[in-house]
Amino acid sequence: MSVLSRLLGRKGETAKKAEALFQSINAQSRNSAFYQTGRVPDTFDGRFEVFALHASLVLERLKQDGPEVTQVAVKLHKKMYDIFEYALREDGAGDMTIAKKMRRLAESFEGRLKSYSNAADNEEMWSDALGRNVLSGASNLFLPPLTAYALDARQQLANVDAEQLISSVIEWPELV
Repeated sequence: MSVLSRLLGRKGETAKKAEALFQSINAQSRNSAFYQTGRVPDTFDGRFEVFALHASLVLERLKQDGPEVTQVAVKLHKKMYDIFEYALREDGAGDMTIAKKMRRLAESFEGRLKSYSNAADNEEMWSDALGRNVLSGASNLFLPPLTAYALDARQQLANVDAEQLISSVIEWPELV
């Protein structure tokens, strides 16, 4: 096998791994347990927030490992932005407004990524970040279980070997 073939094959594998991670994040983000009465609003913004939470957890975990894993994180990040743009276009954004909307969405996502990363294992910081981002305008009764879920998910991802993480479907904790 030539060097070029190996590199192209590796890129293909990296894209497949990123796609699998994206699908796992997306599936968990659509879990109806998040959108029950008194929880996260079942709106574009509410679904974005739940997706951003899960994607942030995975991206933060992927940053902790070597170059192959980093490449998967880069591909995952790109895939997410491609899907964000597709969703905005499906929602009616045209060529004249898409750049502005994408910039706002990117700023929102990157802000959440930073906020959740800074929270680390600090329950109070997680609670503040989730209350501000995910539950803005929603019932605060859901804040303690959502905070516990985020901390459990973070710990669960930390306990998974990087190769296993990028090679399989993520086992998410149960949301109570």
